[in-house]
Amino acid sequence: MVMERVTCRIGRRTILYELSAECPEGGVTVLVGPNGAGKTTLLRCLSGDLPPDPGVITFRGRQVDLASPGWQRIVGVVP
Repeated sequence: MVMERVTCRIGRRTILYELSAECPEGGVTVLVGPNGAGKTTLLRCLSGDLPPDPGVITFRGRQVDLASPGWQRIVGVVP
């Protein structure tokens, strides 16, 4: 999965601003950071709980619609 310039806002607050990252298929990705860094917000965006603002997320070469039930069936989040 590749994330390019993903921004996520809650109300008027910008929690994630233009985050870009790549998570290799078949690998394990770990989010590490201090409290308030946006780790939970990123997981909520990727699982479809929060809609991201501008940004592109691609999975296996296709752009992902995070609101799609198809995406929510294949994503797994382990807190």
